[in-house]
Amino acid sequence: MDNHKSFVIDHVRIFTGDKFIESGFLRVNSGRITEVGHGPYREPGPDVRIISRPGDTLIPGLIDAHIHGLGGNVHSLEQSLRFGVTTVCDMHNDPSDNVKLRNLATDPSQKSMYADFKCAGLGAIIDSGWPIPVMKKEFEHIPNGHAICNNIISRWPKLKQPADAEPFVQQQKEKNNASYIKMFHEVGDSIGMDMPNPSPDLQRAVVQAAHKHGLIAVGHAFSYAGAMALIGSGADGLTHMFLDQPPSDEFLRAMLSQNMHCSPTLALCASQTGEDQDFFARFYDDPFAQEMLLNRTPGRPVGFAASETPRSSVNHAYESTKALYKAGVPVVVGTDAAGREIGTPYGLGVHMEMYLLSHKIGMAPADVLKAATTVTADRFGFDDIGRLEPGRKADMVLIRGDVEKTLQDPGTHCLPIATVWREGVLACSFA
Repeated sequence: MDNHKSFVIDHVRIFTGDKFIESGFLRVNSGRITEVGHGPYREPGPDVRIISRPGDTLIPGLIDAHIHGLGGNVHSLEQSLRFGVTTVCDMHNDPSDNVKLRNLATDPSQKSMYADFKCAGLGAIIDSGWPIPVMKKEFEHIPNGHAICNNIISRWPKLKQPADAEPFVQQQKEKNNASYIKMFHEVGDSIGMDMPNPSPDLQRAVVQAAHKHGLIAVGHAFSYAGAMALIGSGADGLTHMFLDQPPSDEFLRAMLSQNMHCSPTLALCASQTGEDQDFFARFYDDPFAQEMLLNRTPGRPVGFAASETPRSSVNHAYESTKALYKAGVPVVVGTDAAGREIGTPYGLGVHMEMYLLSHKIGMAPADVLKAATTVTADRFGFDDIGRLEPGRKADMVLIRGDVEKTLQDPGTHCLPIATVWREGVLACSFA
């Protein structure tokens, strides 16, 4: 499947992001989708390559709504694309690392190698608040780690009062090219830590400033109290599900009334508590994963909440996500993959998350696909990706067979990807 400026995928089942076309075609010209229709393509020409894939399914490129490309780790882009993730959303990173990754992602000659890159710039941090304690803990065993960590943290702006929110948000958008704003409200009780939290007035000011600049604001919390504080701030979404208790009616009502979404990061929640580790092993052992992983060594569990089990449990996250889904709250696929051989892996983590949404949460296959494509695009305002429709970028994944049956099969772990295109360019892993 060599690269052509104009090509048609024909006789293929298509998930547009909203509905299935049982047998149809999709035409691409110069990186954009120009036509999607039912039945066979009827206007072949000498300059149009026809790719016939009867029995297979074409879906929009997957979106990982939560990664960290720490240190400018190129695997965040390269390995993601290998697993059909055509766009990644960084949720807090050093601006210089973001520049490196954005330059790789936007280089026209590298579209076959790297996923697209979006970011929050730096998150809205307070002094000694999350993720500073985590950074210090992770640098403990690195030579000269204390000095390196302090140097990194010293460059991060620390918000102290509501008046700091407006210039902070403006800096992230105008200087750091933020597509959304990231907040933190980590109480720490569910992960065995005690840390300060932003004031409610500060959190509300961050959300208001984000909205003023046309951006959404999403927030981190692993505890119920932190999640409720973020809801109270007017945030647009949660970037994790809490671990310390089952859902309450108050939580469900608040999520619905605030029109919030949730990216539960279920695999990451299991990594935090150290539960369900055989689940990770099954995915790493999958033949497709072994072929596409750039580092085949399974990442060790994050484990910050392991000392708090069973009070903190991934089962609470499963139960709460299931309740949100049944209530009609939008669910978004994110992994919190950060490299460093810890937690969830880039790219493969999206397949893990989709599997959990299918088999632990009970989401319908079409809803799982939407959570990894359409819902994310709609919630974040990405109007050129997430759907297979004329005018959007030709970010596409070809799945062998019927993707609905695949998602329903508990014995199938990775999606059986045949081909990936980013803006109509064939990913080199599938060339």
